[in-house]
Amino acid sequence: MKPQARPHGQIRQSQIVTTFGPGAMVDLPDHAAIIGGLEHWRSMGRQVHEERLEAKVQTLRVFADQRILVAVAKGASRQTAEMPAGAIVFGSALRPDLKIPMIATRDIGVYAAGRLLKLDFSGKSTRELLGPRDVTRTEITSIIGRAIGKPDLSYVQFTYAQMEQALEQKGVTTKTAQMYVEMMRAFNEGVAVGEEPRSAANTTPTTFEQFAQEVFAAAYRGRAASA
Repeated sequence: MKPQARPHGQIRQSQIVTTFGPGAMVDLPDHAAIIGGLEHWRSMGRQVHEERLEAKVQTLRVFADQRILVAVAKGASRQTAEMPAGAIVFGSALRPDLKIPMIATRDIGVYAAGRLLKLDFSGKSTRELLGPRDVTRTEITSIIGRAIGKPDLSYVQFTYAQMEQALEQKGVTTKTAQMYVEMMRAFNEGVAVGEEPRSAANTTPTTFEQFAQEVFAAAYRGRAASA
């Protein structure tokens, strides 16, 4: 009998709906993997209901119970602390005026599939894809707000310490939270920048407005859609 190949790594089932959901990158001992969207999951048989896990999923719903999107400690930020109960904000540690490219995963898939069909490359190379345009956090928040019927949705910039704490409260490990915050700091300080100028070759079609309407708003209302 042929010995069964050892897996490249393992994660707990509960982590698939918490830390490592669809689209998340998993750092394995010798490889990295991205968890596929639900459209790629195959049925594994009968459904198993686990009350604690179902309760956890409910707490992870987008804007669950109309509360603040990013959980921060009491009094963590003056601006957040003064928000009225039930207010919704959209926040991170990125500067509100920072312009960065935003791309839909569908555009990455279309580009990758096209290159694989053509096989017009050899060896290893890197291609930067920049989405349709660079957008700020303020613009993104405004677009999302309009898409979900919350035109007054506001963006709040958290400190790096608050951001790290918020990620940990959502189940992210301390090391991973620190890496996310380090990445945000690099964006804010202009350290993490693209190497390729924008051109027709690296500009992709799906706008953030389309994503907000077709994917984000659908998820917000409980109707999943492919990114």
